[in-house]
Amino acid sequence: MARNDQSKGEASADGSAGSSRQRQVRRRQQEILDAAAEIFREKGYEATSTQDIAEAVGLLKGSLYYYIDSKEDLLFAIIDEAYKGALQTLDQAKMMPGNALQKIRSIIESHVDYFIANQVKMAVLFRDFRSLSEERQQIIAGEGDQYLEEVRSLIRQGQAEGVVAPDIDPRLASIGITGMVNSLSQWYHPSGPSTPAEISEAFARLVVAGVSVGNEDSWVLADAVAPLAAARPGATRSTTARAASSAGAKAKASAAADGTPSAGRSSSATGRRGTSSAGAAETAAAAKAGSRTRR
Repeated sequence: MARNDQSKGEASADGSAGSSRQRQVRRRQQEILDAAAEIFREKGYEATSTQDIAEAVGLLKGSLYYYIDSKEDLLFAIIDEAYKGALQTLDQAKMMPGNALQKIRSIIESHVDYFIANQVKMAVLFRDFRSLSEERQQIIAGEGDQYLEEVRSLIRQGQAEGVVAPDIDPRLASIGITGMVNSLSQWYHPSGPSTPAEISEAFARLVVAGVSVGNEDSWVLADAVAPLAAARPGATRSTTARAASSAGAKAKASAAADGTPSAGRSSSATGRRGTSSAGAAETAAAAKAGSRTRR
């Protein structure tokens, strides 16, 4: 029995040592992955050598291959990690309470937050995706299609609930929404004039005003549609006009209730419109950025 107990103890010790070693390897692999992402963003995938990556993490070039098989493995892991994280963020946003329009807003805000928090990996995704093998491009494209389908399904759900305009094309809307957020890779900089919170709010307001029917009594429309509906010069959609009218009436009623002059509220709304229009100016670049993985 003592012998068996001793054997079990030795096996347990070996297992514990093995687990510790595995954790060390995983930590080292993540360090290599993060360093590679930084260098790929700075120099581009094609211009980066494995020697560059090894030096960045304090390894000899030959030692680097203990952790990876090829430079492309690193690129694929970076892009795959970025997409899987975005899908996880989307799933969490979809679990938020509320109707489809509220969830769309939550997805946009979460997407912007995730994008900015993972800016390095997202930049590599959009710039170096084509450097992957055809097989791996197909895998990543499938993840992109999954993301778009989730957004499309919410738009269709919103139409069924009566909060998203029935004339909205779910396919085009999902491409436009995703492309607008993905355009951050083209222009966002931490030292820029807009904070992440301002960008996510502006994008969310822009999308909600663009797809809503304007007859929903939720906080989403009351808060999001009024500033943007009036900021669309030449808009011809009757649904937008109804949204602006409904939200404007609510603003006036609220002003009368608390004695605040409506002109003061209009000034505040104008300030918010200024922030939102900055996101709208990126729409053309967004369409191109958002469609890369689908091509």
